[in-house]
Amino acid sequence: MEENQQPAGWWSDLVDNNPPSGSIDGNYATSVTVHWVSGISYVNASCTTMTQMTLDYLVPFGIIVG
Repeated sequence: MEENQQPAGWWSDLVDNNPPSGSIDGNYATSVTVHWVSGISYVNASCTTMTQMTLDYLVPFGIIVG
């Protein structure tokens, strides 16, 4: 089983665009790819979706604004 493969037959790749540490403004992108499996047969279909989340936070004070 591949490293990112889940038993249900889906793969996910998480991409975090980490800015430098400290008080930061950051953009974090998460990409999820789903591969369908029917029974024990692989179905040649996939769907990739991208979600974008922007976080502004001040590390010393623990303030998070999403």
